[in-house]
Amino acid sequence: MPALSPVYERAIVLAPMGRDGSLALMMLNEAGYSGIVANSLAALCEELTQAAHHCG
Repeated sequence: MPALSPVYERAIVLAPMGRDGSLALMMLNEAGYSGIVANSLAALCEELTQAAHHCG
């Protein structure tokens, strides 16, 4: 299994309903990428803000 990427090097999947987010995250993980699922636009914006703070 690949090492986990830093917070600012992960995918953020916007999937507010159903299993889409977990399935997308599973495919990313199988390809060696890390990520999280944001279930709303507010959660997506929060994750982007956190990543921007880590890059600056």
